[in-house]
Amino acid sequence: MTDDHVPPNCLAPNAEDAIFYKLPAHESCNKAFSVQESRFRDYVVAYATDGVQDAEAAFENMLRNFGRGKEERGGLPNKDFYRLYNNVVLKEGYTPGGIYIGPVIAIRPPEDLDYKSVLIKIARGLHYYHNHEIIPANYDMNADFVVSNATDLLQEWLVLENQRHSFRR
Repeated sequence: MTDDHVPPNCLAPNAEDAIFYKLPAHESCNKAFSVQESRFRDYVVAYATDGVQDAEAAFENMLRNFGRGKEERGGLPNKDFYRLYNNVVLKEGYTPGGIYIGPVIAIRPPEDLDYKSVLIKIARGLHYYHNHEIIPANYDMNADFVVSNATDLLQEWLVLENQRHSFRR
């Protein structure tokens, strides 16, 4: 047995006022999600805007992750960078109230990011913490990001700022 943070601590590693519960977990189960949680962190914090202090450390961890092994690739970022970069799209943007704001840069969820499993893991952990019971493994669960305009998931994502898109040269 080991401890697992719910939600994953990698989302805001330096947040002093965030609530991360330490819950018991099987070591193999905990390790099975570590890659997906790292990918989830990269995907989510790519949308963090300047001034979201709790997300800054996670963003810096993402940038550090992108640079791992770049010496072997002639200074180019690693596959984790390209996992996001190759999913950047130009979409028609709308505010949460439905006002058109023009074209915006967005990122589709990468095919190898199982974000729904990460969200379900968080939901299971929060349920365990608050109700002191485990949701049975055969219980049918589904999770997704909530948006106010259901016609297009990406319309709700925040526009990447130019300095973020260039990954702070």
